Amino acid sequence: MKENKISVGQAETDFRQVEQAVSETGQIFIYENNQPKYFIADISKTNILADMTENEMTEVIAKRILNKYLPAFEELAK
Repeated sequence: MKENKISVGQAETDFRQVEQAVSETGQIFIYENNQPKYFIADISKTNILADMTENEMTEVIAKRILNKYLPAFEELAK
C-alpha cells in the first residue's frame, strides 16, 4: 500500500506518483516544510468530512475564514 503523503517537490516532479497514490489510498496529503499543505482526494471513494477529526474540520474552517477576511483582520490589527 502506498503512503498517503508526499512532499511538494515530489509532487511537482512526478504528479503521476500523486495520481497513483490517490487511486490506491483514496487520498493524499502534500507536505511543505514537514507540514501538510494540500489534500487531494478521490471524491468518488472518500467521504472527506466523515474521515476528518473535529480538530481537522475546525482548522479547515478557520483557515478558510482567515483567508477570506485577511484584509479586514489586517486592518483591524492596525
